[in-house]
Parts: sequence; structure tokens; C-alpha cells
Amino acid sequence: MSVGLGLEGAWANTFVSEKDIQTVKSASDRDHIGSAASRLWDKIADWFSGTDRVGAKKLVFDLYSPSVSDHDKIESFQLLREKVGAKFKDEFQIARFENVDTFKLLDFRLEMVNERIDYQRAEVNLHHYVQTSLHRSTEEKMGQFAVDFHRKQEGGFTINSKPVTDLAAFDQFTDHEKTAIFTICHQGLYQEFATDLPCPSLNQKMSFDVSKEDNGALVIKFYHEKDIAMDFKEHNYEDLAQHIANNPQTPKSTRVTAEIQVSFDRDHIDLSVRDADYIVKFGL
Repeated sequence: MSVGLGLEGAWANTFVSEKDIQTVKSASDRDHIGSAASRLWDKIADWFSGTDRVGAKKLVFDLYSPSVSDHDKIESFQLLREKVGAKFKDEFQIARFENVDTFKLLDFRLEMVNERIDYQRAEVNLHHYVQTSLHRSTEEKMGQFAVDFHRKQEGGFTINSKPVTDLAAFDQFTDHEKTAIFTICHQGLYQEFATDLPCPSLNQKMSFDVSKEDNGALVIKFYHEKDIAMDFKEHNYEDLAQHIANNPQTPKSTRVTAEIQVSFDRDHIDLSVRDADYIVKFGL
């Protein structure tokens, strides 16, 4: 039975068949692009100077490739726009209607939903978690933090944007600050901002950066991304794609970014979520 995947949802005339997927899987490099990407490339190739054409063609592949995450597709879209001549830039349309951002280039269309975040709920929950952890043992405090730290996954943990490879690096912080770090910085933080069903991808990108401001406040920057594109080489990818196609309320991809500030006055905690985004793609 042939399975087809519409990569950009019901609004687009982009369709990738099972044969196209197998072609992409067996391709030795990104120059072997599918028919949908080829059609787009034929229409815009003259928009680029000779020196930029090779790179631009690869970026067009990224727009249609099921192995490229939605976040990376947006980056490819932006890079393509930067490469074209000034008179073609308006062809790269970026628009927001209500809570939906649309990225459109001729037949290509990608729609991302900016979901509402309940800042108060997140702040109340995180404040409670840190408060109840203050007098626990170090082992109890570390919990999931230690598990995630030792996974050595992409992104990982940084202090002042510098990679951390040893837990001893966190000894530069006070006991209360370490409590906040160990309590907040783990994969469960995603759930404080996400309001939809989880993306079913078995892979993720997650990172935490910890720093201190001049006023002594602790700042934690969180990034979390899931996309079934990350599972493209896994044996269950087609099952995941079918699940997304059959369940329109299940996200194909999710991305959460958040910045959390924490300060202490003895055992009094001042915690605020200063900025956060929860961006979702529904449908294939």
C-alpha cells in the first residue's frame, strides 16, 4: 500500500509520496531533492547569483525534506530570503494572523501556531517546586537533573553559554541557587509551558543556560524542541507520520523557549518567567 505525506498541511500543494521518501532516504547528499522541491527550484533558480545557487538549492531541499525539523525549515526559509536579489525578497512572505505565523514562498507554505502560555501558572508551580526543595538533601534535589545532565544530549547544559561537562561546575553557585537549578533544569520543565498533547517524537533537543545578572539574580534560559523529523531514520518513522495524519490534535512538532529569573532573600524566593514561547505545528 502506498502511503503519501503532505508535508505542509492542507493549505499547500506539496505532496511527498512513499517513493519520494525512499528516494530521500537513499540519497547520498542533499542535492537529490524530490519533485516538489525541484518544481520550486525551477521557478526561483534565476533569483540567485551563480555563486549562491548550490547553497540555495540545498536550502530548497530543506524546505521539503521530512528529515528537517520545522524550526530548521524556518531558518532555511530565512537564509533563502537573504540570498535573493532585493527585487525578489517580497516573494518570501511572513505573516501573522491571530496566533498563526505563515511562511510562504510560491507553492511552499508552513504554518506555525503560537500557543498561549499561562505565565502565572508556570510561576506558581516553579516557585512551589523550588520552595519545597530548599531543605531536601542534595541527592533528592538533583533527581531528574542528574539524569538529564549525564545523557550528554545535544544542547545540554551551559553556564554563561559555555559547555559544562562536570557537575562540580555548579559549585560556584550558592546552595539556594543550586536548589533552583537542580529543581528547574530538567526535561519536565517543558510541561509547565506546553498545553497541547505531546509531540510523539522519541527524540528531542533540550538545553539550559545558567547565568547571573549584575543584581545577583539567577537566570535560566530553557530550550526544548521535538519534531518527528528527528525520527526520520528510525524504524517507526512512518508509524509516527501516520499517527500525526490521523490525529489532527497531536503536534507534529513543538518548540518551547523560556527565560526564568530567580533571586533569594534567605528562604524567600522571588521567581518570574520573563519571556516564553510555545510554538506548535499540527499536521504533516
